[in-house]
Amino acid sequence: MQEVAPNIFMITEQGAMGALMPPVNLYVLAGSDGLVFDTGYGRKAILEHLAKEMERIQAVMAARGTPFAVTRALPSHSHPDHFSGLGYLKKRFGIQSMLTPKMAVNLDPARYRRRALAYWKYDIGLRKKMTLTAYLAVIQSLLLGTTFIDRPDTFVEENSQLTINDEPWQILPAPGHWDDHVALYSEDRGILFSGDTILRSITTWLGPPLSSISAYTQTLERILALPKLDLILSAHGSPIREPRQRIRQILAHRAQRTADVLAVIAQTSGRGATINEIAGALYRDEHAQKRNLADGWIILTLEELAREEKIEAVGNRFFAA
Repeated sequence: MQEVAPNIFMITEQGAMGALMPPVNLYVLAGSDGLVFDTGYGRKAILEHLAKEMERIQAVMAARGTPFAVTRALPSHSHPDHFSGLGYLKKRFGIQSMLTPKMAVNLDPARYRRRALAYWKYDIGLRKKMTLTAYLAVIQSLLLGTTFIDRPDTFVEENSQLTINDEPWQILPAPGHWDDHVALYSEDRGILFSGDTILRSITTWLGPPLSSISAYTQTLERILALPKLDLILSAHGSPIREPRQRIRQILAHRAQRTADVLAVIAQTSGRGATINEIAGALYRDEHAQKRNLADGWIILTLEELAREEKIEAVGNRFFAA
């Protein structure tokens, strides 16, 4: 547990297996009417760690003579490392769950499980399709402790305002990484909780079916234009204390990656390139897990370039327009 800003505490849950279960940050906005932003994994040992950290925060606040009542929890989006602690927080501490309507739709268990088939429409090879489906349908749930709630205690709208500890905070829509992603922003304090949208040292995962490259860049541009932005607190990694610089780096990275895809296709001398050939060219010296995770953003980039008529898809191959 670390106090990253006055009365804002970061709890980091440890992960395993690299990018398949990375460490994840939860944030407790402590005070008389506090909130937990992102709720982490659902595995028993991790939840017990979360309870101990919450109790440590309560002890810190008590030593200061400051009221401590955390009443609500809001995930940044409907990925299991962000929502799976909702039910436990309510059972253990009486903390009420909050979701946006989009999150509630995405967290319908049947709809959620169908998304495990998202990659079957793409020509990435049978073995890779089966591996991704097995991970998304079964392994991920066991590894992360994916835990659904029947319905939230409260619905909140995007572009609305929450009062947290007598301070105004805005729920900003932040689609791109996922279509229901939100960020939590205080203009007075210049603090943004970014979820998975902006990470300090790595780029966020993007891929089918509910990510969008164009929505992601537009979200970054909107955040860059916020009137006051001094600190970004993300779901993975350490605090970002030069936020505008980091956002510009990510925008430049995305533009470069699009250029890289176009360059690979241009170098095929009219033969075109498949998704796997593009991934192989861009990640030639990387391990298989990293190449497989990259399929998502490559697919999204190809779809966007095709819509913009910068490339042409013929069968499973992509050609320069």
